[in-house]
Amino acid sequence: MLFRILRGTGVRGLAGIPERRGVIVRPLLGFWREELESYLQDAGIAYLTDPSNVDPRWTRALIRTRVLPALESAWDGPVRERLVQVAHSARQTDRALLAQARQALKRSDVTKDGRGFRFVRSGFVGYHPAVQARALAFLAERLNVRLSRGGTRVAVEFIKGGRSGASVDVGGGLELRREFEELWLGASAAAGVSSTVRIEAPGAGEGSLELAGQGFRVTWASGEQRAVGESDDDDQNSYSLGQEDASWPLEVRSWLPGDRIRLRGGSRKLKRLFGDRRIPLSERGRIPVLSDAEGRVLWVRGVAKARLAEPSSDERERAPLTIEIEEHQRARDD
Repeated sequence: MLFRILRGTGVRGLAGIPERRGVIVRPLLGFWREELESYLQDAGIAYLTDPSNVDPRWTRALIRTRVLPALESAWDGPVRERLVQVAHSARQTDRALLAQARQALKRSDVTKDGRGFRFVRSGFVGYHPAVQARALAFLAERLNVRLSRGGTRVAVEFIKGGRSGASVDVGGGLELRREFEELWLGASAAAGVSSTVRIEAPGAGEGSLELAGQGFRVTWASGEQRAVGESDDDDQNSYSLGQEDASWPLEVRSWLPGDRIRLRGGSRKLKRLFGDRRIPLSERGRIPVLSDAEGRVLWVRGVAKARLAEPSSDERERAPLTIEIEEHQRARDD
């Protein structure tokens, strides 16, 4: 506790080391060192002593061997016991903050979204900054990241004044982004892993695709290998194209700046299309895009299909290729 005070800590730091943190349990934390040594000696149990515990080169050892004894000699009263009492009070305060933080997230409709969490800004911004900071720390820990005080401070300031479409790095590979009236906390775009699947020529095959942490299974087959009606134009998971509709090879990938798709109303930039459909920035990197060798976008899964490559129902049987993209169950579970 003194070590954290010297470093500049908040309420959670004043609470000291927790008895439980995830899979780590410290069953002896509630005993004084003298009690443990006395028990071991009475029981005749041999033990080892770590020499670094009294090495003044380490700050913890310096506090243990010099600072605490100096306080105890200069102050009338049980110094260590009173420090433990303060830590206990801080722990109770932190639990109360956590309860309010959970309530704030619940009222903000927090949901798991790929490599992060999404919640409504309007329901969150009205809470005290200390509650907001605790809620963000709670979500970050569920993403295996421990936010620093600086990171939480930056995040709280961004929640108050960040504009839609903007984001801020909060440390630990996480970013906080405002997407219209929602907030998204999760792995930064730089931390996402992306891959591609190439379709060299009409035929049959399959591959695995990963876009910003979301896995997909890509399968394709020539028209003569697929029955009529297996690919529906309204099916957002499948797409059929004729041999003359594209330049080979084809590629399934993430969207890139400058990507355009030809629709009934003309050519549209994907960035503009995503904005019109109000697709959050955090989701755009996880939407598979089918393009040909010339870079023309033929299909944006779940969003739009290019006009030039939409065969009619009676032509679908002769279409040389039908492609299906489905979310990988294992990736969703992970």
